[in-house]
Amino acid sequence: MSEAQIKCHDPYCSFEGMCWPKPGERLTVIERICRGYGAAGHDTPLTVGDRMVIASVISAYNTLVLGPTRGRAHKLFMIRQATQIEK
Repeated sequence: MSEAQIKCHDPYCSFEGMCWPKPGERLTVIERICRGYGAAGHDTPLTVGDRMVIASVISAYNTLVLGPTRGRAHKLFMIRQATQIEK
């Protein structure tokens, strides 16, 4: 698969008609907010965008865990490849 077929736009990467949450700093920040570790110990509200990312992460998790092994390996390969393109 060529790099031209992978499109990245924070916080997602898309390929083959699918859109996946891109691993990285934004997901880590959202995770910390969800766990109650806001900036400087204060509560930080989740934005609508943050909530959409959370929903997409849950959907991606379900797809990867419940889907066939071959499909899972291919999707993970593509997500990793997309992450490399940005560096």
